[in-house]
Amino acid sequence: MKKWEYWAINSMWLSGGIRTDNPEIIYFTEEGIQNTKLDRKNKVINVSKAIALLGEQGWEMVGIVPSGNPWHSLYFKRPKE
Repeated sequence: MKKWEYWAINSMWLSGGIRTDNPEIIYFTEEGIQNTKLDRKNKVINVSKAIALLGEQGWEMVGIVPSGNPWHSLYFKRPKE
């Protein structure tokens, strides 16, 4: 049976481009979740770099969930090794 691991980027504002208010990246593990807050200055650059890095590491975006207009959460997954 294939197993998956998951990431999420919360507090995304997707209207007119990617902007963030207080972005955090969440990694889901068997032990619970690990949160990482992004540097508040250069927020857009950091989020763009995070998304690009996730793609380079084999993560696939599998969903966008509205979390209150105009904020969204982006969800990623990849097969566990």
